[in-house]
Amino acid sequence: MLGTSWSHLLVRPLVRPLIRLGVTPNQITMVHLILGLCTVAAIAWGSPTARLVAGFAWLVSCLLDRLDGEVARIGDMCSPEGHKFDCFVDTALSCLYFLALGVGLRDAPYPMGWIAVVCGAIACASQFTLNQVAEAFDSQSEDGGKILASRWGFDADDALYLLGPLVWLPMELRLGATVLAALGTGFFLMLFIHRWSKLKQRLAAGS
Repeated sequence: MLGTSWSHLLVRPLVRPLIRLGVTPNQITMVHLILGLCTVAAIAWGSPTARLVAGFAWLVSCLLDRLDGEVARIGDMCSPEGHKFDCFVDTALSCLYFLALGVGLRDAPYPMGWIAVVCGAIACASQFTLNQVAEAFDSQSEDGGKILASRWGFDADDALYLLGPLVWLPMELRLGATVLAALGTGFFLMLFIHRWSKLKQRLAAGS
């Protein structure tokens, strides 16, 4: 099923030209991985120039995440292995982003520097766990529904686009955002676990 969010529609004109060129979804996912790793490294480096470039690179990385799925579906190249590879890359990059955000603030005045690093690590671990819960929920959902439904042309993970401009903010705002990231990912983790538990109860009752 084709994506219907605005970002899927944005990349869709690129799909058929790429298919005609012989580009595969896994190749796009690999570019996504390489670009994403360079981006989080730049965020962790933390210099103004590195953060400026990283913000734009992160936005491109998010679009590549939409593009590989569209190429797979329109080009009839979907596979379990490709899906696993895509999920691995998505999870790795979203987790490493938060860790890099905290590490990039390591030189902030004491004690905010180490608090930022700790909060980044907490957000990284929470993001990893909630991604696993979301994947489990989506794979077990009776009607193919997702743990967070799309609204007004936006998918839940479109929120990742906001993380690009975040790295352009002044240090004080990035410090606050890192703390909020730790709290926010923890909140969504509890929400996801609750919804997954409810789903398992429904499945057990139905069986």
